[in-house]
Amino acid sequence: MILELLLTTEAERDELKIFVPKYYETDKRAGILEEKLKTNKTNEITFGVGIGVGMAIIGLAPFFWDDKGHGWLVLVVGAILTIGAIFSRIFNK
Repeated sequence: MILELLLTTEAERDELKIFVPKYYETDKRAGILEEKLKTNKTNEITFGVGIGVGMAIIGLAPFFWDDKGHGWLVLVVGAILTIGAIFSRIFNK
């Protein structure tokens, strides 16, 4: 009886051996895909700060508008920050 159980168990083991390489291959693929899905936190922070500060500066431009042309400078600085944040997100994906 024990010999019969041993033979049955060995047969089942042989059937299940083909799943071991498949498991490791699938586990490796899952790890790679999970890493690709992770968002880069630094990129998200840079984007958020750049957009927020850039738009805030653009919003303050009317307060700096005078005859000397400081309003244009404030608009340009705000636009550069905003566009830089957008390009940062596009190129760091």
